[in-house]
Amino acid sequence: MHYGNSALFTPLEETSPDLRPFSSYSFNVVSSYLKTDRTDAMGTYSKLLRLKLTEAQLRQQNYPRPHPSISGKAQLHNMANSVYKVMPSGIQRNCKRCSKVYAVGRDGTTLTKESCSYHPYRVGGGRAPIHRCCGRGLGAPPCRVASQHISEDIDPNNLVGFVSTKDNHVGSESAYALDCEMVCTKAGLELAAITVVDVGCNVVYETMVLPHNPIIDYLTEYSNLTSRDFIGVTTRIEDVHKNILKLIGRETILVGHGMEHDFLAIKLLHDNVVDTIVAYPHARGRGFRNSLSFLKERFLPRSFTTAGRGGLKSKEDAIAVMKLALLKCK
Repeated sequence: MHYGNSALFTPLEETSPDLRPFSSYSFNVVSSYLKTDRTDAMGTYSKLLRLKLTEAQLRQQNYPRPHPSISGKAQLHNMANSVYKVMPSGIQRNCKRCSKVYAVGRDGTTLTKESCSYHPYRVGGGRAPIHRCCGRGLGAPPCRVASQHISEDIDPNNLVGFVSTKDNHVGSESAYALDCEMVCTKAGLELAAITVVDVGCNVVYETMVLPHNPIIDYLTEYSNLTSRDFIGVTTRIEDVHKNILKLIGRETILVGHGMEHDFLAIKLLHDNVVDTIVAYPHARGRGFRNSLSFLKERFLPRSFTTAGRGGLKSKEDAIAVMKLALLKCK
């Protein structure tokens, strides 16, 4: 089943089963504190507000922040703390997978015609580090081969087309968790899917998004997306902007995990942020981050982490980060 061009944007209690894709992809939300009546919601909002990142933390975590004089433009204040690299030049890119610098045309077309060998997941394992993807030790040959290089480089001087919630007064004292999936296009990473859930872990907005530039890699091993998921999709990022600004106002709390990446993909500027990376600091201190998969396994019920397959990965992750944030409110 495919999402097509029908974005899910309905009142919280009136979500039509006919509009909810992958209806079999469900989660057991059983915790007593996940009620959605207004009294509980306001109490949850106040508790989440205590976890809100300060302006200094937003900059430290490299969230896009408003340009001081140019409307619609963003700034990044800590590229040293970013997983994204700066474009080496207009005709060069850093490969996301193998880190090699390769050549591109002015339109982003890859000119370096060679395969890309890489390990898809980062090293883990403590005192005996291994590649999580293949279980082999450091220095082991790459376990995956792709047909070409891909890049998620950014040009920090050209972060334009952003929308801001600063003057938006909808959704007073509301809180939502947000997660996105991205694909690689000729222009770099672009938004491909977005899910927003409320404090009761109900989906309030969800849609596939068709990038403006040709897709060169669906990042399936991370996003679970394939070309079939985009059949019939016509929703663009501009449509996403219109819908989320009906839902998210300046006072709304947005919860996410490393949500600076989502904000860059959505092209969103927002102040009230709860980030589970900060709420659940790594045992080794600054410079290290707990992965969302680790936090799910550590803090959430096994029945949740092994929930059914078939829906958007962004839905599972949005629910996970909301539940993680709510655990900090108990």
